[in-house]
Parts: sequence; structure tokens; C-alpha cells
Amino acid sequence: MKRLVIVLLFLCAACIAHGQDILIPSTVVLREQLDNRSTPTDIIFKSKDNWLLYSAVEGRVTEYDRNRPGKVYKSQDLKDGICFVELDRSIYFCDSRNRALRQLNTDYSLIRTIRAAPAGALFDPTDIVKANMYLYYVVDNDNHRILLMTPQDGRFTNQWGRMGYDRGMLRYPFSAVVDNANLLYVTEVLNTRVQMFAPTGRGTLEIGSWGVEPGQLYRPKGLALMHNKYLIISDGYLGVLQIFDVYGNFVGVITDEQGKVRRYASPTRIRAYDDRLAVLDYYDNVFEVISIPGLK
Repeated sequence: MKRLVIVLLFLCAACIAHGQDILIPSTVVLREQLDNRSTPTDIIFKSKDNWLLYSAVEGRVTEYDRNRPGKVYKSQDLKDGICFVELDRSIYFCDSRNRALRQLNTDYSLIRTIRAAPAGALFDPTDIVKANMYLYYVVDNDNHRILLMTPQDGRFTNQWGRMGYDRGMLRYPFSAVVDNANLLYVTEVLNTRVQMFAPTGRGTLEIGSWGVEPGQLYRPKGLALMHNKYLIISDGYLGVLQIFDVYGNFVGVITDEQGKVRRYASPTRIRAYDDRLAVLDYYDNVFEVISIPGLK
């Protein structure tokens, strides 16, 4: 009941306080209701209509061609992961069960296992993004830090952040994206914000604040960058998708074809490609790809 009241407050605020100008329409490209053994966990876009869907419970990767499921790969070694990301012709698998980051080839065979020295808690990678050809950023959730990794040897060369509330500090970072200016954006679940970091590691901008009204965040989890201009943030508790620009300005809330705010039970991971946004709902086992043509 508490969750429902919070969501209703959010929706009422969206309609009354701001009107239609903050409602960003979207259309469904594909929606799949998966069973309890097929928790949709992450997606790799190969193109707008071709992607790889990773499901953690079964350790399964399903290839989609023109929006239709096709070849399936399953492995015990891919169970219980939290991210599945392709960078430079390798796939990186956040192995939450074994507290490791695993580098795979495109046939899903292991290249190497990457571990980091703990900083008060065991290594807990939840996302990895490319900074440039020489550097990747790895989100270490339980240790409240960003690790800098060289892809050639899988070694960690530096780290940013520590647990705290101030700018430059982190509290349970989860998802990350990098824009064309090499600025890093990271969701912080308990600091209820997205924080932007300069390439030097300095926290330079805080996006969002705690609350349930449009432009506020309650439990930000997923993060996607669209057209290198817009940050889309999924709220794992309110179940909504909000859009900010890369300067931190609130743009709007994503709606369905009828103009109603699009809602999910727990949209934990989101990924973008062109005007497409994949939404992976852990709680309801829903995998959805939507198109947002109004963002340019």
C-alpha cells in the first residue's frame, strides 16, 4: 500500500503541477512476459532490431534477430550475474555470485577472470563502461567506488570515491554511462542521485534529489544515454522512467501510447541504442523495448 501511495503521488504531481509538457511519449517495439526462471538482467544491442538478452537465473543468452528470439546459449558459469556488456569485441560479465568480473569472447568462452582487492567489502562489480581505448570504468557497488581498469591486461590502476554523501563520494553506485566528452555519469541508489565525474575523477555535478515528484529520485538504478544528450533514469521503487539532459535539467517522464506514465514493478537495468530503450524489470520478469522518437 505504501508503494502504491508513493506512485500515485508521483503521478498526480506530474499531471497537476507540470501538465503535458513533461510527458514524453513512447511506443512498444517488443514486450515479453518471461517466466520465473528467466529473470531479464541485461541486454547488448547489436543494432536497433538485433540484440542479446541475458537472463541471470538460468545463465541464458538469447539472440534476437529483427525483434524475434532465436538461438539460445546456456551455461552454469553465467548464472547469477548482474551485468552483461560488450566492449571492443569482448563481453564482460559481472559475476555477483563469485565476486568477479569475467571477460568472455563473443562465443561466451572465458578469456580471463578479473578480481579487485576489497576495500572493506568483497568486490561487487555491477556495471562497466568504456572511457577510451586505454581505460574502462568499473562500478564497485558494495565498496562505493569507481575502479579504473586497463583493458589490455585487466589491471586496476586507480579508483575514485568512497562512502559518503558529499560530491565526489558515493553510496551504492549501480549503473554508469560515458558521454562523448568522456564525462562519467553514475546512479547512486542511496544518495538518490546521478553524479557526474570529470575524467580526473572530480565529482562535478549532481542530478536529481530525494523525493517522489517529477524531477526527483527515490531509488535510481538503471541509467541510459540517448543521442549523447539525454540521461534516462529508471527508479527501481517508483517504477517510472525519467529523462534529464546532460546538464542536469529535468526533461520529462516517459509515457505509453495513451499518454499515461509508463510504469514497471522494478525497472532495474535499462540500455539505449538510437531511439530504442530496453527496460529489464527484475521483479515482474518483463523485458520490454520501447521507441522514444521525440528525443532528438
